Amino acid sequence: MTNYMIRRVFQMMIVVLLSTMAIYMLLNIAPGGPLSGLRLSADIKNRVTDQDIARLSAYLGLDKPLALRYLTWLIGDDWLGADWVYVGLTQFKQPLMGKDNQPLYNIDRDTGEKEILYEKARFWVNPGPPLFNPTYKLWVWGTQAEQQETIDVPDPVNPAIKRTVTTDAYLAETIQVKPPVTAEPPADVLLVGEVRHIEGSRVVLVDKNNKHYVVLTNRETVYSFPEGEGKPVPEEGVWISISWLTGVDGILGKYSQFNGTNH
Repeated sequence: MTNYMIRRVFQMMIVVLLSTMAIYMLLNIAPGGPLSGLRLSADIKNRVTDQDIARLSAYLGLDKPLALRYLTWLIGDDWLGADWVYVGLTQFKQPLMGKDNQPLYNIDRDTGEKEILYEKARFWVNPGPPLFNPTYKLWVWGTQAEQQETIDVPDPVNPAIKRTVTTDAYLAETIQVKPPVTAEPPADVLLVGEVRHIEGSRVVLVDKNNKHYVVLTNRETVYSFPEGEGKPVPEEGVWISISWLTGVDGILGKYSQFNGTNH
């Protein structure tokens, strides 16, 4: 009887999984895509424009491959861009440390008790472009590449609108992330600019003259983050490397979703 129940539960799980897959696929292969119903408003003034559809598609991740969209719908997308996954029943947890290398606390106003602040994460990213955010300022040291790079850069106001840019590319050897606001860049800095777009290991910078540059990073690039940011994977706990699949140079690296934090 026990074997029968286990077998039936297993079969039920497979049926549910296949059903969700079939329904998801049907909705996404329908003419016009899953957002086609937004065009059917009887009031012309309230109909969604093609630009609105494009913006929503980018926001909802509908520009990704269908199989990847289904997988992220099923299990979430917080693993995209990660280099490590923590093996444990709960998230990895370690105290947040201050500049004096002492744990940071929250103090209860009523009782005066101290509560240690913890950093929690299931996935971890090695220092690199997935931890950048648009508008981050960078100082870049390196050399100019022999060939120019072509990349689609989203419009800062409407990310669904992309502009193809062909511009000079630079091989980054060292990158200073978010340097002090009042500091002047050293004389040997190759590029100074703000992050406009990140695609895998390529970073688009915009300088003060609004000129675009493509910064090419690799495993040899050295990153310098502000204190407390861009830390290597913790030595405590059991972490498994998944960078070959979801890391910046991995199979799915171009679909990185981290945007600045480990989680």
